Amino acid sequence: LLSSKNCFFTRAQYQQLLYQAVSVIVKTYERVPISCPTILKPAPLWTGKQLMSDLIKFVVGKQTGVSAAAASFNMDGKPKLPNDIWGKGNPEE
Repeated sequence: LLSSKNCFFTRAQYQQLLYQAVSVIVKTYERVPISCPTILKPAPLWTGKQLMSDLIKFVVGKQTGVSAAAASFNMDGKPKLPNDIWGKGNPEE
């Protein structure tokens, strides 16, 4: 699994996986910015979670017309619990 706790990739592995994922979406050459490595020494290593984040940023950027470096993803939603469940004086009220 890419998101497992002890899954790390070298620069070559990271770029290859990212290229394979992006090549399905885009048929032309495009730069895909990558995030900074999680581990710097003894060798730079990236995590699978970073790979997924970079891929999502790229896809969101393609759909919205924003550059992949500036793209971000947010989630809006409503809570399932009512505010009064936490008692009076709740700052969320």
